[in-house]
Amino acid sequence: MGRPPRIRLLSPSDIIPHEGVEVPRVEGLVKDIGRRGVLLKPVIVDAETGLLVDGHHRLEALKRLGARVIPAVLIDYVVDVRRVVVKRPEALGLNGSREPVFEGDELLQLRDFLVSMPGLLPPRTTYHITWAKGVRAPRRLSDLR
Repeated sequence: MGRPPRIRLLSPSDIIPHEGVEVPRVEGLVKDIGRRGVLLKPVIVDAETGLLVDGHHRLEALKRLGARVIPAVLIDYVVDVRRVVVKRPEALGLNGSREPVFEGDELLQLRDFLVSMPGLLPPRTTYHITWAKGVRAPRRLSDLR
């Protein structure tokens, strides 16, 4: 990583999700965050586009809990994402028996595609590999409302 993470509070409307969510998982997070009164991990967002890189379920849970702001680690998608593994290639119209991997110059094209899609991919279609997944920055739920 080499530099401290940039953590900002964003409006949910400024964050662009690219995948749907699994309702039981969101409901579990709503209970957990509500019981603890704390969000442990921020979501991860591309600073340039607002694309939600990681944290679709946390974002939805926070919205259901009435959060007006969402803690987010801001990253540079092309620099900070090492690679993206597509867990459901059929959702992107890709064929083959192996999970496609995007890296290097392909990342910018993938990001732009995810930002401009008309709808959402199924939950857990993509897996982004980035240092930012290790960031912990607990925030009280009451501070987000």
